[in-house]
Amino acid sequence: MWNKVKELSEIGLNKSQIAIELSIDRKTVKKMLKMSLDEYLKLLPEERSKKLDPYESFIYDLLDEFPFLSSSAVEDKLKEHHPDLLDVSSKTVYNYVMQVRAKYNIDKVNDRQLRMMRKWADTPYGEWGQVDFGTILLSTDSGKNHRVHFFVIVLGRSRQKYVYFQSTPFTSKTAIYAHQLGFEYLHGAPQKLLYDQDRVFTKGENFGDIVLTQEFGRYTSGEVFTPVFCRKADPQTKGKVENAVKYIKQNFLVARKYNSDEQLNREVMAWLARTGNGKMNNGTQLVPNDEWMKEREYLLSPRMSPLKPEPEYREYNVRRDHTIRYKGNYYSLPRGSYQGDGTVVRLYIEEDKLVITDSFGDNLAEHLIPQTKGGYVSSVNHWKIPDISSSELYEQVLNGLGDTDDANTWVQLLSDKKRRYLKDNLVSLKHSIGRYDKDILKRALDICIDKSIYNAADFADIAKTLQNQTTAKIAPGKTSMTTLRKIAMEPQTRDINSYQNIMSW
Repeated sequence: MWNKVKELSEIGLNKSQIAIELSIDRKTVKKMLKMSLDEYLKLLPEERSKKLDPYESFIYDLLDEFPFLSSSAVEDKLKEHHPDLLDVSSKTVYNYVMQVRAKYNIDKVNDRQLRMMRKWADTPYGEWGQVDFGTILLSTDSGKNHRVHFFVIVLGRSRQKYVYFQSTPFTSKTAIYAHQLGFEYLHGAPQKLLYDQDRVFTKGENFGDIVLTQEFGRYTSGEVFTPVFCRKADPQTKGKVENAVKYIKQNFLVARKYNSDEQLNREVMAWLARTGNGKMNNGTQLVPNDEWMKEREYLLSPRMSPLKPEPEYREYNVRRDHTIRYKGNYYSLPRGSYQGDGTVVRLYIEEDKLVITDSFGDNLAEHLIPQTKGGYVSSVNHWKIPDISSSELYEQVLNGLGDTDDANTWVQLLSDKKRRYLKDNLVSLKHSIGRYDKDILKRALDICIDKSIYNAADFADIAKTLQNQTTAKIAPGKTSMTTLRKIAMEPQTRDINSYQNIMSW
């Protein structure tokens, strides 16, 4: 304010005009004009420190990268990354988050659409539970996206939750395994579980009669709970688990990076204890974990213990070019895998990898599954012939290029930029060194350095072009033996009298 008053005074406004412009009293303007800056600063009240001030930069970085985060998600991130965080209320975190947003002008992005929900009355302890699936893309350290799938079970009364993640879509077998893990975590099963008509559980509906898949039908017939299925396109019926799926996505999974299924499942267990089941539920205004301590007495003891299913594999025929085709992409196999018509390999999915084994189960290859189709996924090791080491090749190439400072620098930069294909580049360079003389090699190297070219194939092309240009300039004109014979030939001649006799005939 002092700066503004001084600025307006310097441009010629009087005290009354300044007071009107800044909507302050004329006496205040008069006092400020008489003050120095130091005097004005002494009159300002000291700003009180806040409990979350030490974490301001962390909160700013979080909101700057993910402006859509809610204050509860920020609170959970603070607890996760700063175990030494003081005991502060959710309201304190909310107020501080709003202050940081206002200070740095970070608006909250909210693209959620209004959705009509149906609320159920509270059910007795141990009677109901709800099950659903979710899926989401998470970023990885490499910058790529990785899709994960998760299973959620919620107890109807206490709202106690269990979550299980895996990279592959759920099948009947893996969904059964997730049930078993959930019952182990919850210390029992409810009397009834509510489901969507998901293809993992059902084959279809016949006028109200639900046809279960063979695996899930066999499992439920031997367990203590009864499965109940919603009508199609009626997600509001199981709103508790729908809200849980949304809560997991917007709180636990938001701004989280993927490393492995095992790590994600460890992290979600900590989140459930800390936030998912450890904080008050907005609907019941009770803490799920506290209510679960009462509800667990009413849960039924499951008859089956968790048993992780074996990976489900399919058999694929090996093509003559030592590849298999899977879901629109071609994947390479090691040299010698093709043993004639009828060669078969086994294939199964492990997180984001395609694992290929022979008919005896011995591992042949592992490939990352791309998100695109129509590509060729290969490994250089599958067709690599063992030879000298990269370090030996490096020294041979360096010596072949003259072992100068320029050569040393260029080869080092090439190795840094082409680390994955270093040996292939060195082999190509060694081949070029054997074909061209030192002058051509030096000129090619100078061009590569000048143009910042770090590729052995480009080096070879430049050397070849320089060789052709040199040959064209210095090569002498050549005359073939056929041409020499033609030059030495003398044409046959006739006497002039012969032509005169013909003309007079």
